[in-house]
Amino acid sequence: MKYTRFTENRTIEQAREIFESRINDAIKIYDKFRLDFQYRACPICGQDDYTNLEKFINRYYVCKCKICNSEYVNPVPSIDALSYYYNECENNKLFAELNKTRELKDFRLDSRISFIKKFVEKILSRKSDRKINILEIGCSNGTFLSLLKEFIYSIGAQSKIDLYGVDIDKSVIEDAVDKSLNLYVLPAEKIEDLNIKFDMILNFELIEHLHDPVSFMNSIYENLFDGGFVIFTTPNSIGLEIKAIGYNKTRLLAHSIFPPMHLNAFNTQNILLFANKNKFKLRAIETPGKLDMDLLTKVSDELEDENLKEITLMDEKTKAYFQYLTSYLNSSSHMRVVFER
Repeated sequence: MKYTRFTENRTIEQAREIFESRINDAIKIYDKFRLDFQYRACPICGQDDYTNLEKFINRYYVCKCKICNSEYVNPVPSIDALSYYYNECENNKLFAELNKTRELKDFRLDSRISFIKKFVEKILSRKSDRKINILEIGCSNGTFLSLLKEFIYSIGAQSKIDLYGVDIDKSVIEDAVDKSLNLYVLPAEKIEDLNIKFDMILNFELIEHLHDPVSFMNSIYENLFDGGFVIFTTPNSIGLEIKAIGYNKTRLLAHSIFPPMHLNAFNTQNILLFANKNKFKLRAIETPGKLDMDLLTKVSDELEDENLKEITLMDEKTKAYFQYLTSYLNSSSHMRVVFER
């Protein structure tokens, strides 16, 4: 059994540099836009009864819904604040540079292709006289779509499928890895501007970033054919690593709550409620992430739980089994979900 290391994702030095930049940019956004922050109901259940939790970096308010126990940032940065954050702030530029240096077929992207290809094949198996449309929202520079394109060509389906991508960041669209892809600068909530209906809509580590995830899911629903799939990934807020290291601790990967970036905390317990509220059927949920044990090991000094510290001292073979068990029990800090219209 293979022990998956965090350095397959990014180096420790890169992670710390991005973390420090994210904190600096979070302070900048708060100072510049805080008077325009907006109160909202729970993004999971829609109720407006909550208790306040510890502030993030002693600035952003974080609350917990009394009805469904979901955590979320409230008040939330405005759309203008988020647009400024993703287009102007330094940490996003650092992250874009990191993506360029990664191997095109890293373990995360291979896992996504392996999972999604069976849904592509399922859609292809349906009798249809029209082309299949697949959209990735938050596509960045199109790295994943380029790999999906390779798979589609490998099964000889290039004449049957059109691929599209949208991202709010103009710079990454302009720097696309494949200029033949249909990529557009567009907010996640405005995909109706494409005037296209889709058979599959994908988004990876996006929904936790959104000012209004309910409006986002409504937009997806309206722009998806009946029987179409929504496949997305997001942090699992009750996953091992996220529970072990709080959002105000130094982190190598962002917590599920990390404003102005991560504004909504989804998990394996509240995702069915979110699906039902937005008229979708929940078809699959899993936590394929395997970095929890290595992340805890790398920052063991940050752990307040002595039992978790002891676990980080185990040999690599034992840690590999813990990685497997964490994923098997749907308790790792990364979640993959399939909705169907």
